[in-house]
Amino acid sequence: MKRLLALALSIIMAVSLAGCSLPFGPKAGGTDDTASSAGGETMEYISPDGWSVNYDGKLFEANEIDEHSASFVYQGDSAGSSMVTISYVNGKQPEEAMSEITGNWEGEERNEGFFPGTDDKWGYWRTLKTSDEGSGYEETLIGGEYNGGALLFDIVSHKGNDEEQSMAVSDSLSGIIDSIKYEDFGPQTMYAYYPGTYSNIDSDTGAVYKVILNEGHTGKLSFQDEVDILWGGYEIITADGSARYEYTIEGDILNLNYDGNWLEFSKGDLPAAADASADTAAQDTAASDVTADTAPASEEAAQPADAASSLAATGDEITDTVAYYVNTEIGQYFEASDVEIPYINIIDIDESDPNDVCVYGDFWYFTYKINGDTLETQAGGSFPGCIHLKKMTSGYSVTGMDRVEDGSNFDPSAKKIFGDRYQAFMRMHSDGETREKERADQIAAYVKKNGIMVTKYKDYGWDAVTLQ
Repeated sequence: MKRLLALALSIIMAVSLAGCSLPFGPKAGGTDDTASSAGGETMEYISPDGWSVNYDGKLFEANEIDEHSASFVYQGDSAGSSMVTISYVNGKQPEEAMSEITGNWEGEERNEGFFPGTDDKWGYWRTLKTSDEGSGYEETLIGGEYNGGALLFDIVSHKGNDEEQSMAVSDSLSGIIDSIKYEDFGPQTMYAYYPGTYSNIDSDTGAVYKVILNEGHTGKLSFQDEVDILWGGYEIITADGSARYEYTIEGDILNLNYDGNWLEFSKGDLPAAADASADTAAQDTAASDVTADTAPASEEAAQPADAASSLAATGDEITDTVAYYVNTEIGQYFEASDVEIPYINIIDIDESDPNDVCVYGDFWYFTYKINGDTLETQAGGSFPGCIHLKKMTSGYSVTGMDRVEDGSNFDPSAKKIFGDRYQAFMRMHSDGETREKERADQIAAYVKKNGIMVTKYKDYGWDAVTLQ
């Protein structure tokens, strides 16, 4: 089934992936298809980041670039230097890590699909094609969220004019990628809040339409008929490859571009409009039960500056209000853990309009498990954008958030939201060293404020960091 699907989609997408595994293709099958050249000498490379691959020692030269990356350079006949480089980048989402490589690419093809070696994790494909003349240079980059960071496959090949030679190179490169195995591939938190049933009601007929997103990137479109689908970061594709639909998710709202018309679906078995009319009496009863102690004193009530006991208040009303919003609104899409700590990285604040104070930043959310004297990172994600506040009589209240989109819309949406602050955002977003230092400071402030008896925190695959 999956091999037929991979073939169908390879034709429909019309994408060249320089010999690597196709999006939505079959799960890697192990070492049987690896190093199959005549007289092959199967070698294994094991990374400290928990992944391993097999390669033909007579066809490839393996080079460990640093602790988190290695290259496999093809030594056989080729129109040019061909290789696979596999790298792990801690603390960055795949789109961010990939943009550092593809920033100067023009006209690349973009796709997404099951990440190499898995049938339930997701990845992005970027393919750069150059002229067919000469060596026919091609480069494909595959990236996916992997254990608190991004795992990247950078594949460079040359087509040349000898088709048989090019196929041999392509098969050898793809054999390395197809052989990949993982010691422990944790959940991809960037999609943690996607799964669920989203519903829409036709105002004319009363018919209810549904988009069902299951765990593992499968699901269904339930309109007149039910259609099996695969869903990614920005597209839904029917399982037979016959149609694809752009979509976005913001909170509990899914917007689907269905044949040129954007349809809005709300999370739940019934859409919000139908649900509201059915439950009016219950809502009225609930409203009458609100006491003077629980109701806000007036419209000028603000969200608490101290946020909650789960936050380390900074004393700055805007920062604390933003932190509270990240912890409560974004945090609701993550599984509960021992400790939840947002990381607030503000780029700029525009207070020119007290009714729309704009806070531009790179906002992160992390969950941790307490293990002895260490906070062990369980999940986390980046949610950059602009959070809108309203100045109240006392403090501020959040009115909404413009969030940078995932996938191919990352750069366009970031430029639209940040405007002339875009370059400052990209510098901040890609500066992992500064981010980790400031994150450690915010964790230390949280630990001190809440009296938690820990002295360090540890991200998966990295050394523990002592809190100052």
